[in-house]
Amino acid sequence: MTDTTPSEQSPRGYGMQVGYRTLSIRVERKTPKSPPDPADAIASIDVHLLSVDEVYTRYSTHPTVGLEIAVVQLRERDGKNVISPPPTVYWKKTLNYIFGGFNFLMWIAFILTILSYKPLGPPQAFVLGVAVLLLLVIVISSAFYALVDWNASRIMKSIKSLIAHEAAVIRDGKQQTIQASDIVVGDVVVLNAGDRVPADMRVVQSSSDLRFDRSLLTGESS
Repeated sequence: MTDTTPSEQSPRGYGMQVGYRTLSIRVERKTPKSPPDPADAIASIDVHLLSVDEVYTRYSTHPTVGLEIAVVQLRERDGKNVISPPPTVYWKKTLNYIFGGFNFLMWIAFILTILSYKPLGPPQAFVLGVAVLLLLVIVISSAFYALVDWNASRIMKSIKSLIAHEAAVIRDGKQQTIQASDIVVGDVVVLNAGDRVPADMRVVQSSSDLRFDRSLLTGESS
């Protein structure tokens, strides 16, 4: 950006000299020091409350032109359009299998049984048998919790394989097919019958008979 200011007037007949001063503006894109809490990020979503024109304005996009390549390159710094699994802390999961849920009550019963082994009189085989039985229940219950968790993880991995791998977007006025993981915020995505939705999106234009099959998420038969 330049700021043009007139210099001192020269003698009559020689006109006016114009001096130029350059003003430099530095624009920095600040990134948060720590990632936002997912719950807060979801609660702050208000795109569904905006009008279509407000959506285009907020994300600097256009229904027929889409995003400019320069904007796409800038927003690619936010990361890929993929599901990021939470970090797995195995020792915490193991402790939860052993001491969590119903097992917590079993441990209390086991400790009380051990403490009552001698104070109530001579050692009795029945009390010791109850303690062993409770410990066996804890082991079986822990194994069951681990099996359920492993099965849930396996199902989630199979669901990820059903996610769309490619998507049709409009960029610089041209429709092109890209990897679904390369979609950025503000992309205008074109969906046809039978296509899988590649990301969380706001519908801005559709046919009157638009329908979505959500059986994969709800478990209901389509």
